[in-house]
Amino acid sequence: MATTVTNRMDWQLIWAQRGFRYFFVAMFVSLFGSGMNFAGVSWYILAATHSTVKVSGQVIVMTLPGLFVPFLGGVLIDRIDRRYLGVLLDLTRGVFVLATAYIACEGIWSFGTFMP
Repeated sequence: MATTVTNRMDWQLIWAQRGFRYFFVAMFVSLFGSGMNFAGVSWYILAATHSTVKVSGQVIVMTLPGLFVPFLGGVLIDRIDRRYLGVLLDLTRGVFVLATAYIACEGIWSFGTFMP
């Protein structure tokens, strides 16, 4: 009977790399910010409309790009350097978040017109 040899991960060696520490902190900040944005938008919609159906509509709208973007993302990652692409996509997402905040503050759209 053959046995499989597994190599254990040496976390001290990984954490000793300065680049990994920077990467870990950057990913933590980015994901924490994304989570706070998601929670804040959901909370705002619930406070403004008192409708859990509209909050679930927001969750659906935020989940749908995750179903379609990977196909385009694979092509972009193959053709553009990932470091520049990551920065570009974070900046683009920031623009959309700020635009959404501006629209919400100015009251350009009411929630009843674009969500069930």
